[in-house]
Amino acid sequence: MRYKIFDNVPANWNVCAVEDVCEINPTQIGKDYPYSVIEYIDISSVSPRRLESVQVLPLKAAPSRAKRIVQDGDTIISTVRPNRRSFLYIKGAKPNTVVSTGFAVIRPRDIDSRYAHYVLTSDPFIEHLTANATGSAYPAVSPEIIAKTLIPLPPKDEQKRIGEILGALDDKIELNHRMNRTLEAIARAIFKSWFVDFEPFRDGEFVDSDLGPIPKGWEVKLFSDCVEILSGGTPKTSVLEYWGGDIPWVSAKDASASRNIYIVETEKSITKAGVENSATQILPQNTTIITARGTVGKIVLTSKPMAMNQSCYAVRGKEGFTPSFIHFSLRQLVDQLKQKVHGTVFDTITRSTFSTLKVLVPPKEIRAKYETVVETIMDQILVNTSECCYLARIRDDLLPKLLSGKTWAGGG
Repeated sequence: MRYKIFDNVPANWNVCAVEDVCEINPTQIGKDYPYSVIEYIDISSVSPRRLESVQVLPLKAAPSRAKRIVQDGDTIISTVRPNRRSFLYIKGAKPNTVVSTGFAVIRPRDIDSRYAHYVLTSDPFIEHLTANATGSAYPAVSPEIIAKTLIPLPPKDEQKRIGEILGALDDKIELNHRMNRTLEAIARAIFKSWFVDFEPFRDGEFVDSDLGPIPKGWEVKLFSDCVEILSGGTPKTSVLEYWGGDIPWVSAKDASASRNIYIVETEKSITKAGVENSATQILPQNTTIITARGTVGKIVLTSKPMAMNQSCYAVRGKEGFTPSFIHFSLRQLVDQLKQKVHGTVFDTITRSTFSTLKVLVPPKEIRAKYETVVETIMDQILVNTSECCYLARIRDDLLPKLLSGKTWAGGG
């Protein structure tokens, strides 16, 4: 049986099954595997078209599912709960790079590798996999479903052009993310240098405090005395006029899924009426949000005025406490939060949690100077993040058009 999922294929294109032009799960670790250490990619390592992390593990200590060998040009797709989040185009793989058996490894043979990636991760293909997943606890799709699915196959030159167009967008998105990781690391390093290691202030006098020796003139305060703690809310889902407006509405899921310091897009949005008729409120740009349920302790900054639901808290500095100082102070306190949350596991944060935390407070002019120093860094992070979202929208809009032979790739 073969599965047809693409309609309106241009007359000058072929149609073929994935197995006709690709290998599925071609190689895996065997008895003669020559490496004692592997670079391991599992489901948690991947977000859409992005590799977030790699685990370097001794082969003997690796999980039993760490078996499938990958190489540059492969596409990996999660076969367990297949969705739009768990797929990746492999670039820069080392000879000992291995992925979980939770992924199908699709290796192009008689097809352009990047074109293959985009057709295999298009909405019709992912929706097809989701529809054919079986099992109740962990719905999974078999590699045979992938192998037997029909895909459009344009001439080689058009495959290459489509792959280059979409790949250029993804390459720029990845470059921006790498820049942001560097910029954020710089901002955090400056914070640590100033307010943890006191490097610019070592020539001054130090005094004892509850947090150890600190520069004279600095104070130790409760974190709750430095900030306003704001709660969110959810408009009634049964009232349609409250939803689909122009106000982004942040949930713990949105914050947890964000891979950047700024949250730019949310799954849902609400209207002004939704704000006025619920417990939520408008948060200004550069308000810090921390998740209190679900993946607890994820911290993001608002990129524009936003609202949030009750699974998060917003933390806004009182007069004289600047946004970046508060944001990075809270990041420093996260480990303490994890120790002080209620219950035996780190599964919730309450308002009283914040009142147990102590924070070091330098004089106002030093806090203001830190803001001035990192302001340009934070602005560039926001610009890069916003551009990533814009480019991703362009890519996602172009993808179905290019796969139908339209726009720049030729055809009608």
